[in-house]
Amino acid sequence: MPAMSIDAESAAILTERLGPTAVRFTHTDDALWVLHPDRRQSLAIVTGFGPTNAPTAGTLSVMLGAVELQRHLGVPMTVVISDLGAWNSRNVSWSALVRVRDQMLAFLVELGLGPHKAELRSHLEHDNLVRAGRIARYLSRADFQEHRESLLELYAEHGLLGSETGVVVDSLYTVADLLGPFDNGASNVLMVSGMEEAYFTDLARLVLQRQADAGELSLGWSGRIGGLYFVARHS
Repeated sequence: MPAMSIDAESAAILTERLGPTAVRFTHTDDALWVLHPDRRQSLAIVTGFGPTNAPTAGTLSVMLGAVELQRHLGVPMTVVISDLGAWNSRNVSWSALVRVRDQMLAFLVELGLGPHKAELRSHLEHDNLVRAGRIARYLSRADFQEHRESLLELYAEHGLLGSETGVVVDSLYTVADLLGPFDNGASNVLMVSGMEEAYFTDLARLVLQRQADAGELSLGWSGRIGGLYFVARHS
């Protein structure tokens, strides 16, 4: 289902479930279902950031929102700095990606996200790389053409885009990030991101459904994915 602007009724429910953090969101995609109090024990949150440049005010706002969300809900959270994904999809040197990645990870720790609050990692993580390889069989080239970043053409025009294969690899890594909690026993996942990344939620749902229907080729995952999308606040 497509992400929808948050109407007054949904806003009231989000405020009840998320407290003041709810005002940071502009769009929802099945988030109210996975955020139901009865599902709190089986809920995990996934969010992440691309290290292609130093954090902007908008990125810092999203990071602060992620910290607030974890504190309010108290559920497992995975925060990914997508170094290897960015290496494949953008024309940025590896040394620059590593530098920004480390800055972002350090800043998140300073904000209060650490090993007892959330899993902080990059794409250089063995389990996620294996998971990316396992889910590739459930997605086609047409899936990646239908569900992709809206600014790809703009990046290409400015010489910022990696290869077509690299963009697909980046998407695979990120979809694997989003499906990680199912691999670890969760049955409800909340994707938290900017609206421009909502297509990852769509791809992850395709994998979740197709592997569930794959019989003996299934990965044994079941559950539901909801999406909440941030509005960047610069004040």
